[in-house]
Amino acid sequence: MYGSSEFNKRYYYQGAIGYYKKLKNEHVLEVYGGVGAGYGSYSQHDSFLDTSGDYQVYFTQVNYGKLGNESSPWDFGFGLKTGLFHSNLFMDYDGNAPTDDYYKMVNDLILEPTVFTRVGDEHLKFGIKLGFLMIPKGLGSYFPFNAAFTVNYRL
Repeated sequence: MYGSSEFNKRYYYQGAIGYYKKLKNEHVLEVYGGVGAGYGSYSQHDSFLDTSGDYQVYFTQVNYGKLGNESSPWDFGFGLKTGLFHSNLFMDYDGNAPTDDYYKMVNDLILEPTVFTRVGDEHLKFGIKLGFLMIPKGLGSYFPFNAAFTVNYRL
């Protein structure tokens, strides 16, 4: 489970289930599949365009990393999320631009490489994840970098 919310009405929540496999030398492979939903908005001030709308993401993610041990409590690794991005956007023109408002449906692939580190004991870990979201067709002006603080609990 993951979620984020901002004061300017942007939010995103996702859930995933997956498989965790411990390999040799404290290495680990994680494979997830999931779905996310959110709402976002952005403005292109140079073209007087405001865009907002809801979106869904259907994804798979593979993580590979090294678990901490008695000599070091740090986990670290990298991951790759791929999937389908679907949105219903409302594009609002103002100022000297065209005055027709319209809806636009966007279907596109996503690619998000990530790196992460976690620290803690055998079961409870706190971490940081950094990612770069690529949407090939693009949505205009959006900030593709993301960072998250994470809490992981392993049974």
